Amino acid sequence: MVRVGESLTGVGKSTFLNHHVVNNEHFFSCRMEAGNEFGPPLQRPGLTEFTRLAHSTAADAFWQTFGPSIEGSAEGDVYLANLHGDASTLPHALQLLLPYSSAFIVFWKAANWTELREARKEVASVIGKRDNVLSLILDPDETILAALSDEQSVLYSSQLHNQNTAAKHYAVFKEALKKPGVLEDARLEGNSLVDYVPVTTSASETLLEHLNEHSTPTIRALFLLLQTELRDCKDEAEARGVVSNLLTQHPPLTLTLTAFIRVLNLPLASRFNALTHLRLQLEQLTESNTLRDVERILSVEGRLSEHLGASRAGETPLDEGYVLSLQNELKGAIHRKETLSLGLGHFWAALDYVIPLHVPQMKAAYHDTYAQLVEEGWVLRLQDGEDGARNPQLLDA
Repeated sequence: MVRVGESLTGVGKSTFLNHHVVNNEHFFSCRMEAGNEFGPPLQRPGLTEFTRLAHSTAADAFWQTFGPSIEGSAEGDVYLANLHGDASTLPHALQLLLPYSSAFIVFWKAANWTELREARKEVASVIGKRDNVLSLILDPDETILAALSDEQSVLYSSQLHNQNTAAKHYAVFKEALKKPGVLEDARLEGNSLVDYVPVTTSASETLLEHLNEHSTPTIRALFLLLQTELRDCKDEAEARGVVSNLLTQHPPLTLTLTAFIRVLNLPLASRFNALTHLRLQLEQLTESNTLRDVERILSVEGRLSEHLGASRAGETPLDEGYVLSLQNELKGAIHRKETLSLGLGHFWAALDYVIPLHVPQMKAAYHDTYAQLVEEGWVLRLQDGEDGARNPQLLDA
């Protein structure tokens, strides 16, 4: 998915994707998200977000329409890449994506037909004239409408929630999914992605071995225990004692955090590879551990939505007891999913507690590491999402 032209309204390509294709209105970074009144993120143009189109990521209507054909495809999984920024100003990004894309869906944004025609020529000069380039024209003026043979490819930002708008969006996806998949041996000469293989390091492998030995749910539970115990401490001396006792009583916690500190102490290039390796493996472990809970959440949400919808339409009376039981079941499934999820953010949070209290002599070096990680592009937490506490280590760094 690419955009050509300036998106001056609050509704653009990513907003359409968030409402029609994926299952969360904040899935892709877009101009509708919080803080946009201060302008778009300066580093967003050129950023490409990827997701696999699956039951767990797709919008219900999209999956009902395309799910059976995607799951039954002999060509394997289908991935959606969303390039941010005006693609006509990002030729290198287009060239990078070209060999790995079975289809391009282009959102064209132009003031008039002359500007649109020139933009098409500009994009064609980068990727060539291809039959796998599909078009959607956003908010066209009268000159564009007059030049078009039909309005099937026209979308209006003011009609984001209109069913006809979703139908037009899906029609283009239907054509895109008919395009042949990318060959496995597709390569881009002279690019860093040629012959790419996942990078591992001995430090990240050691940490993953600890996780496999003690199980990710066990480590997640120990992280939660650390957080809970410290929350009730009255002063720093008591907190220091709690951390020391927990590390002594629970060797898996000590081994895991020690292994993670070794990762952070690696040289720059090796650390980046190790953290990337950990992030990918943790995502896979979490997906495997929470699969049943995700399916349960989707099932309960579907039953709840169906009952409330039928009640609003007057087809059936509202059963408050049934609604309450579904809401409680949903809360339980979400809670269980959270307790089984483990990501890099949980490691950052655990170190935020342990470093200042247990090894204060490492605090200055830890601040330097935090600053380097931010510069490298890693997402670190300013605030704990579970208890709302601010992260003093990152703020100090």
